[in-house]
Amino acid sequence: MTAAILIGQTAGAERFKTDAPLCTNGGVAPIPVSSGRHDRHRLERRGNRQINRTLHVIAITHGRLDPETRAYLARKEAEGKSRIEAMRCLKRHLARRYHRLLLEPRNSMTTEVEMAKLIYSAIASLDGYVEDSQGEFGWAAPDDEVFAFVNDLERPIGTYLYGRRMYETMVFWETASTGDGSAVIRDFAEIWRAAEKIVYSRTLQTVSSTRTRIEHEFDPAAIVRLKESAARDITVGGAALAGQAIAARLVDECHLFLTPIVVGGGKRALPDNVHAQLELMAERHFRSGVVHLHYRVCA
Repeated sequence: MTAAILIGQTAGAERFKTDAPLCTNGGVAPIPVSSGRHDRHRLERRGNRQINRTLHVIAITHGRLDPETRAYLARKEAEGKSRIEAMRCLKRHLARRYHRLLLEPRNSMTTEVEMAKLIYSAIASLDGYVEDSQGEFGWAAPDDEVFAFVNDLERPIGTYLYGRRMYETMVFWETASTGDGSAVIRDFAEIWRAAEKIVYSRTLQTVSSTRTRIEHEFDPAAIVRLKESAARDITVGGAALAGQAIAARLVDECHLFLTPIVVGGGKRALPDNVHAQLELMAERHFRSGVVHLHYRVCA
């Protein structure tokens, strides 16, 4: 995430049965896809029942939840939502994924409801720049409160997508000595080193971090395949590469951290000449004056 570069089970649950696996990646079992209107309405009613049963079990017990569902609920609670509010978010999340499947059937007999999300996160000035006109971004350095929040957002991520410049900045975390650093810095270093990285560059020949590979072209079709196969969510780092992903309609969510400063120009956090409708999912205010805005990119 761009922010990181700025620092150099209950009693009675066993008797409840459900045929829906408890997971955010789907929330419901794989279903047969049919193009008939009657079948589709039947499947939609079935999907709604399965979603509600899944949420009932989630409300009863935490011990049976898969890690990604626990992470989803924890992330919502970290954003300041109560457990009930987090459950409502989860229900909307499952419903959107299920209904999208019904509208976009594939050729296979069954298909999974969920695929990994591509997420763009950035710290920006109030006027929307990640760097000022001199290429500086020290003014956006997060304090420990913001950094800890960033770590909780990054923890579920499985793969980082970078351009060359962003990779060369972030690779600092591969070998950085964090012994004397704060707990949030040590935490991020561990998160970053554990993730897979893909670097998009036509000039970079070698990498200096583990779990890293180079791709010479940014291929939207390859990103779609990656999202379909990935077990965990993906982030795209850097405004330029994120701009390509947003323009290609690949980005599912945006996390923008707006800092209380106006810089007047520089590198924009969001691309020009792109129109996208966003839905505000959550917001949080920090003591430093930073405001976090979490958006879903509408299809």
